Amino acid sequence: MGWTEERVAELKRLHRLGFAASHIAAELGGISRNAVLGKIYRLGLATKGASKPGRLTMLARVGAREAGE
Repeated sequence: MGWTEERVAELKRLHRLGFAASHIAAELGGISRNAVLGKIYRLGLATKGASKPGRLTMLARVGAREAGE
């Protein structure tokens, strides 16, 4: 599968929420972790040394977003 606008938007959303590339690849389906990492790099979303949120913080964000908060 290619990178449609919808898939890129979903990649950006999941990346912003702090999900790992392997999780993003599984969510999108049909692409590898390395494809996700490459796309993140080409989109300029990759940041060296950025701290990543803890798992509970990440899950809280997802829950709040889905609840419309």
